[in-house]
Amino acid sequence: MLSNQGQPLGGLMPAAEKVRSSETVVEVDRGRHVLFSMPELADEDEPDGMAWFPYRVTVAWIYAADCKCTAPGDGVVNTFKCVLDILDAADEALGGTRRAEDLTARIEDGGNSLSQLRPKISDAIRRLSREGSQR
Repeated sequence: MLSNQGQPLGGLMPAAEKVRSSETVVEVDRGRHVLFSMPELADEDEPDGMAWFPYRVTVAWIYAADCKCTAPGDGVVNTFKCVLDILDAADEALGGTRRAEDLTARIEDGGNSLSQLRPKISDAIRRLSREGSQR
């Protein structure tokens, strides 16, 4: 289990679930503000070592909240970029994996519209999650 470093106050999972399950913009924004309670956001540099992973996941959730309440297009793009950063770092740390390449390959035909890209990203992440749990 990772330390609380790089996570919002109260932990990442409750904050992420708040964003995921919220049905109104106000509820999503409240969850987003919980994510912003991460002390490391006040630092100029990202944390080093293992704390970098929960930090980047928290940042990805902030962008995911943006998708639902303030900036859908930017939120999708920035969430995707965070996920690619995380997968790339995991590939490097684990060696011999190609999760970042697999994700980009699965969505290359996403088209130009946000409505086509969102389901492609969601589907690709679900497939990678299933494949990762089978390994």
